[in-house]
Amino acid sequence: MLFFKSKPKPSSDDPFFVWFPADHSVGIARFDQDHKRLTDILNRIHETLNEDRDRNRAAKLMEHLIQEIRSHFHQEEAALTEASYPDLENHMAEHQQLLEEANSLLRQFLAGTISGMAFPIFIKNWLIGHMKDSDRKYSACLRRQGER
Repeated sequence: MLFFKSKPKPSSDDPFFVWFPADHSVGIARFDQDHKRLTDILNRIHETLNEDRDRNRAAKLMEHLIQEIRSHFHQEEAALTEASYPDLENHMAEHQQLLEEANSLLRQFLAGTISGMAFPIFIKNWLIGHMKDSDRKYSACLRRQGER
């Protein structure tokens, strides 16, 4: 009989996005640290909207998160370029698509045409999918270049 260790069920005190290395790590330490930092900001946005109900502060955090994402993408793309990553063009296109959608959601939030929760929900879902699929694909390429 096999037993699998399951994740604890989230409680109401848990952050919006709980980082689980087995689920979210891409295997490159500096990018995992970046991703953790992005999730921390995302959790602050969620908390600001959900508990503090401070739209102005949430908007500033959203702008900050977009800047942090842009910076992370720049570093990641530079590393992938240096490593001659074969799927770089597609990876960069995914990054550009996220930035466009995030900026659109921020504009809509500022205009009052969407719920504030649309932004963190979208970013969370996108990050999880991107880390598990696209980012994990580059790990082997970067490891061959000496990244750990």
